[in-house]
Amino acid sequence: MGSTDNPWQLPYFHQFIGNNRLLIAFEDGHIVVMALIEYDCQKEDFSLITDDLNQPDGFPFPDEDSWRKIIKTYGAEEFDIINYTKLGDPEGHFIVYTMYITEENIFIR
Repeated sequence: MGSTDNPWQLPYFHQFIGNNRLLIAFEDGHIVVMALIEYDCQKEDFSLITDDLNQPDGFPFPDEDSWRKIIKTYGAEEFDIINYTKLGDPEGHFIVYTMYITEENIFIR
């Protein structure tokens, strides 16, 4: 079982979707979970919008339509989506403690 003191780990994937919002994916101790957070520029802090984004088959979204519904509801469709990950690069090299931009949409299967 995951720790109840710190149920969320640091996110593996980040996707800026506009409106100061990020789609993130992280381990909760059992599975990869997706959540949507928002940055408040006045408070200089993040807040949780929802962590009820999980699909029946888990992470990631099964198709572009499922992902696009989230963008339509919470993001800005005209925003250039930017993906970040810290898991490793396409050649399989592991990148430690750094993030890099990836062109593929990491939230779609």
